[in-house]
Amino acid sequence: MRKILPLLVISILVLSVFGASAISNPNNNIRNINVIDYFELDTFVSEQILWTNSNIGKTSPGWSTTEVVTKDSIIDSWFPSLFVDSIGTVHIVWNEPTNYGGSGLDDDIFYKSKPKGGSWTPTEVVSTESTKDSWLPSITIDSNDTIHVTWEDWTDIEGSGNDWDIFYKSKPKGGSWTPTEVISIESTEDTSVSSLAVDFKGTVHVTWIDSTNFNGAGSDVDIFYKCKPIGGSWTPAEVISIESTENSWNPCLAVDSTGAVHVTWEDLTNIAGSGLDWDIFYRYKESSGNWSTIETVSTESTLDSWFSSLAVDSTGTIHVAWQDFTDFGGSGIDSDIFYKYKPFGESWITSDIVSSESTSDSGKPSLALDSTGTVHVAWEDVTDFGGSGNDCDIFYKSKQSDGNWGTTEVVSTESTYISWFATLDIDTTKTVHVAWADATDIEKLGNRINDLDIFYKYKPGESGPHLEIHSISGGFGINAEIKNFGDTDASVINWIINLDGRLIFYGKENTGTIENLSAGESEIIKSGLILGIGKATITLSAECFEGSSDEKSTSGFLILPLVVGVR
Repeated sequence: MRKILPLLVISILVLSVFGASAISNPNNNIRNINVIDYFELDTFVSEQILWTNSNIGKTSPGWSTTEVVTKDSIIDSWFPSLFVDSIGTVHIVWNEPTNYGGSGLDDDIFYKSKPKGGSWTPTEVVSTESTKDSWLPSITIDSNDTIHVTWEDWTDIEGSGNDWDIFYKSKPKGGSWTPTEVISIESTEDTSVSSLAVDFKGTVHVTWIDSTNFNGAGSDVDIFYKCKPIGGSWTPAEVISIESTENSWNPCLAVDSTGAVHVTWEDLTNIAGSGLDWDIFYRYKESSGNWSTIETVSTESTLDSWFSSLAVDSTGTIHVAWQDFTDFGGSGIDSDIFYKYKPFGESWITSDIVSSESTSDSGKPSLALDSTGTVHVAWEDVTDFGGSGNDCDIFYKSKQSDGNWGTTEVVSTESTYISWFATLDIDTTKTVHVAWADATDIEKLGNRINDLDIFYKYKPGESGPHLEIHSISGGFGINAEIKNFGDTDASVINWIINLDGRLIFYGKENTGTIENLSAGESEIIKSGLILGIGKATITLSAECFEGSSDEKSTSGFLILPLVVGVR
């Protein structure tokens, strides 16, 4: 079977942290790396997990005890992807070849969730129509708490052929998984490494790597893109890396509050003097515009830059972290985690070294932002930091919007073997959630010694009330839900509903007060009579006596007292 592209992806992922020892020259073209056969990965893992971690039994300050997500698994679980919804429920997908629920011995995409303060749900098989291998899932959740998942799959569904394609499913809150859809329907060659996000309108955006010569993309690997409006169909494929003349890998996609799409990836093309090594490239597309010119993010790098992770904050500032072999700022000749940001309409700021305490290879970062703009990064690292041992562990750092990077924290403190593929998200209370693949048999569950399982930890965030505005709707006026996600009551909550439009005759501003909102409780607010005609911007804000506040903006159409089309 033709598995070249995904096997190269597996090779790069496996070698991401061990690159300095496994590759004599880190500036080599990735195409020169020997491919590790998928069925030999267990052998590779068993050779690597001889390292031990002396920190067993301890916990990092503030972090919870490690939980094993994949207790049903009897063989390796790979490539977790994690997302937290609006009410603090943690959702995780991953792939593994366990024959769970009749899924067969091929790799399938599995899913679990954990409500805030609750337990993990039973395992669900996402890739139920698949009859061949399913790998590398990616998950996101929209404002209505609908789950969206993409992955690469070898199954010939909808005439997709016997190559690898990008598949998609969704699951509404309280509902069931939809039938599988093939996104990469135009592709005639292998596809892999999908990244997805959903904008405020509910449009799903997806990128992936593709070796199809589509619209003049050439026979090299390129970054493709599609989107699907809510209730609509997938748009035709677009080639983002159209100016690239060499291979493009590992895209990461984010959408901002305006619906603009932002994408980073690694690329061998010498654009704007970036050189013939791998660099991190960036491009964006306004919600109703064209793709911008490609920008090089890793401008200070003189050696390979891999595995970017991207997020955009509420001010439009773009934040990127990646793995880099360059000795920049005294970081050394090992690979380190670099970071940059770009304020809206301005230029990229000089790189920061996130993994400044690391003395060995650091790789594959996962970056997320909280509501205050604090940057959170998790990555895999082989440094013996704080007694973590010489095996690969999961490290974590954060940086406040107006401050410096904090001290490195070891997340995988109970692990005694390799910890790989960190995935990170932050909830509305600023609680940090991290999942990863780990070979440690913490609960003595494995039928094989030291198979990989999906592990999970969290670090509680702020204390006190935390207000969030949700479920904005129209009708005769505007309705919305204010919920207190904090751990204490919120008092004297003043709220405002403001409408901005050309023809608003009455009810432009509505105000009210909620005297008390207990922790975990919510209350519906309603505007009074509104009279107007035409499109209007609707802004809702709320602030309590204790200082927690939130603001949300959306749009709608006024037909005298009716407000319709609220998104």
